[in-house]
Amino acid sequence: SAKLEQGVLSGLFAGLCKPLLTLFHDSIEKCREMSVIMVTEITAQMTDIEVYMPYIVPMCVMRLGQKEITEPSEEIRQLILELIIQIISLAPSEMPLYCQDIMVILVRTISDPFAEVKKLSCTCLINLTCVAPRQFHMGANVLLNPLLQSISHQHQKVRTLVVRALGALLNNGDNKMIEDLISHLAQRTFDPCPPVREAVYEVVGGWMVTLLDRYSYFYKLLPLLLTGIEDEVPDIAARSVALFEAAGKQWRRRTSRTSRTTKTSQRRTRCTTGCWTGCRDPVWGAGYW
Repeated sequence: SAKLEQGVLSGLFAGLCKPLLTLFHDSIEKCREMSVIMVTEITAQMTDIEVYMPYIVPMCVMRLGQKEITEPSEEIRQLILELIIQIISLAPSEMPLYCQDIMVILVRTISDPFAEVKKLSCTCLINLTCVAPRQFHMGANVLLNPLLQSISHQHQKVRTLVVRALGALLNNGDNKMIEDLISHLAQRTFDPCPPVREAVYEVVGGWMVTLLDRYSYFYKLLPLLLTGIEDEVPDIAARSVALFEAAGKQWRRRTSRTSRTTKTSQRRTRCTTGCWTGCRDPVWGAGYW
């Protein structure tokens, strides 16, 4: 039965777990590679992976989270990150306990010279913010510099994922980080690759709707989103318009019950036609009208 098979698998891994993890340190690269693959494939079929996380996560930290990364093989670093991403998806409820350990790893791997490791690190960061937002918030600042150093990477897929990782980082970290990262995002609005520019506009548009204390930063975010409205790719321009409208609608809901409603109505009569309802006011307030 399925229950018996799961029991057999758990019993098998109970005996193999520590020997396999010990091989993560083996001097032979093939042995290290096969041990990581075996742990990944076995745990993917298990329902009680939480029992073994106190052994697996510290071993991953030992291989990838030291001041100088211990694992010399790019491919094995990639495999270990794939294992971590799998663990996050299989045991999200346990992530608050291991969030800081994984962040120690990400500080190193985001700066990894291997592009695949960088991409997986960004994916891991985004996934981690979804399952352990409170714990992530406490140490989020340490990930900012590694991401900013990677935002101009030669591979467009890396740049795209770095931008999206910055979006998740700010949503779950200290809003003051926006002072350091906004100029880097502004440079990406001129990126030659459309997916990178689209990621910038989606991240900025998302911040304008969900970021805590977002209205304090509208004057920094609006120029980036307005740039997207004039993007040379029609789909990106249309997406930017939709994001701008969403921010405008939320602004109108916020101000509809305040004394500013009358003032903004008066402004509206002086504005040119063709503007979106609720979008003119934040533009006016930020000094761009």
